[in-house]
This record gives sequence, C-alpha cells and structure tokens, in this order.
Amino acid sequence: MTSHTDQPAYSERQADAAQEWLIRLASGEANGETLAAFRQWQDGDPGNRAAFEHVKALWQDVEMLRDDFAADETTARLGVPTAEIQAETAPRRRTFAMAAAAMLCAMTVLVVLNSGYLDWLQADYRTAAGQLKTVTLPDGSRALLNTDTALEVHYTETERRVRLVGGEVELQVVSAPDRPFRVAAANGTSEATGTAYIVRNTDEHVVVTVTEGKVRVNAIEDSSTLGTARDLRQREQVFYDDIGRISEPRQVDLDVVGAWRHGRLIFDDLTFAEAIAELDRYHPGLIINLTAHELEPVSGVFSVDKLDEALVALAATQGLRVVRITDALIVIH
Repeated sequence: MTSHTDQPAYSERQADAAQEWLIRLASGEANGETLAAFRQWQDGDPGNRAAFEHVKALWQDVEMLRDDFAADETTARLGVPTAEIQAETAPRRRTFAMAAAAMLCAMTVLVVLNSGYLDWLQADYRTAAGQLKTVTLPDGSRALLNTDTALEVHYTETERRVRLVGGEVELQVVSAPDRPFRVAAANGTSEATGTAYIVRNTDEHVVVTVTEGKVRVNAIEDSSTLGTARDLRQREQVFYDDIGRISEPRQVDLDVVGAWRHGRLIFDDLTFAEAIAELDRYHPGLIINLTAHELEPVSGVFSVDKLDEALVALAATQGLRVVRITDALIVIH
C-alpha cells in the first residue's frame, strides 16, 4: 500500500483545503487560472503539498485494491491458502473502500448543491450524460440538445423564449419577423427571427456560435449599456459572462464547434485538463483528473460512443494511467 510516512505535518485546515482543491480540479471546469492558483497554494507551504498528496494517495490506495484481488488469484495458484490472503487484505479493502466512498459522496453532494439541480428537474426538456435529443418546439422550430442539457420553454403571442438552464443546444429557428426568438442564458439573451445557432451555458460563461443567418447577442438582457451587445453572422462566435462582459466576435470552424451533433469531438491544441473536462461531459459518472503539473496540449478526433478509448489515448500522450474504480468513477494519474 502507499506509504504516508516521512511527510511534513499538515493541519486539519490544510486537509480540508486539499480536499476542496481536489474537487475543483476534478469538477470539469478547471482552467489555466485555476491550475495556477492551485500551484501557488501547493507551493506556499510544505503542509499544503503533503495534505494534497495524502488526498491523492487515497485514490491510489483504492487502485491498488484492484491489484490485491489479482494477487489473491495468483497466490492461490501458487499454493498459498486463499483464506489466509483474504484475512490479511480484507481489512485494508474495507478501510480504503470506505474512504473512497466517503470522498465520492462528498463530491456528489457538492456537485448537486452547486449545479442548480432543482432547475434541471423543472425544465421542459432534459438530456442525460452522453445523450442527444431533438425536440420540436411549439412554433415548429427544432432544438437539438447535447449531453447533460436542460431547456425551459416560455412562449407568448409576442415572443418565443427558451431558457438554457445548462448544457448546450443547437436551435433551428422558424422565421417569424414579428415574433422574435430569444435564448436566455445567464443574464443575457441571443435573439433571432429565423436562423440557426448553438448556445452553450457553462459555470464560467455562455458561448454563442452562429451556424446560419444572423444573431444579436446581449450579455445583459433589456440593457441599453454600451458594449454589451454583439451582432453575429455565420461562423462567428462570442463569449459572455453573468456580469455583462462580452468578447468581440471571432471566426470559428463550424465542423469543430458542431462536431458533437454527429457524435464526434474534435480537439485542436486543447490543454489536457480541458480535453478531459470535455470528455467528462459525456461520461455518466465522474472522471477524476489528479494531474496538477503542466502537460502537453492535445489534438484529435474522438467518438462520444467510445469514451474509454478516448481517455486511454489522451492519457497515453502524457504518460498517464487511466484507472476504472467503478463504472461511474474513473481516475487519471
């Protein structure tokens, strides 16, 4: 089993912080700023590093339990009584299995509390992780919901409005000049009368990409504040956040941005953390990425139907291992 001796002492406060960092790094939303802040915290005190190593070691110990089972079978073939080996390893299995279960439960509770789960339950249309769904809206417009997406529909005589609670959706909007179509996400809206566009709502920002026609994006709904609106044409994309900051339009490759519509993911020079976070969106369980050091950027084309192969391939580019703890829990280190 993993040894935890000869490490600097750490306080209960540092242990709590280490667990919080592990959850943040495994949340699927970690970016370069997150990793930089993590490194600063980890390097700020030997106790911080020791506490985080201990948290990671729990998962490594769980991984080694898998080897214990294999060792049982091998030893039995060599003539050592299986009962004797089981008596020795069973307490360790129970100890670390309970630790892993406790950590997983804590992560699950935090995810539920922070994800606006009640809003998802109240949505008119939802998809599970890895699921795509096409729905026809009351006016005949069509919405293609990507993985882990929730959509609310609010139509009136003067406005067609949908609210993207979370996830990603492509809208094929039926033309109706006197009845604008608006997608609300965060504090802004994306408005069109007849066009096609993709809206993605994450914890950090909203991304709007126009695939056909024109779309007006306002980062603050019903606001006359200068600088919060952008007019987009085909193949243009903007980002905005919940406090009204909005990017300038940029040209994008629609084959890359919309690859998910055909069951594919295209990574073009993404950071390793970004690529794993994207795969995690399609995984019905949890992918824990325990790597904190800088890794090489990754590129490739992957099928959402073959996530296991994609994970192994990406990890191999960095010399990392993929360990399946359960069908719902995968660890990369």
